[in-house]
Amino acid sequence: MRGMRMLAEQLARIGGLRPGLSVRRANDLLFFHIDPAHYELLVLTRGWSISAFRQWFLSSLKLHLLGLAEEAATPARAGS
Repeated sequence: MRGMRMLAEQLARIGGLRPGLSVRRANDLLFFHIDPAHYELLVLTRGWSISAFRQWFLSSLKLHLLGLAEEAATPARAGS
């Protein structure tokens, strides 16, 4: 968790966090996103491709940490 806090603090120092996002909340969001359960659920259980997961992961971090919205589509499941 210390590494996530250091990253959140660095983003705050350089003005990279989205407006209104505290270092504490950014730390929590980083910790949430690195949980391997998300990969297991979406890729291994729900059939998302690794590419689709990567796209979601990066888009989600950009939106929630940096405030950078992207046009996002729901990834197609494998075999759909």
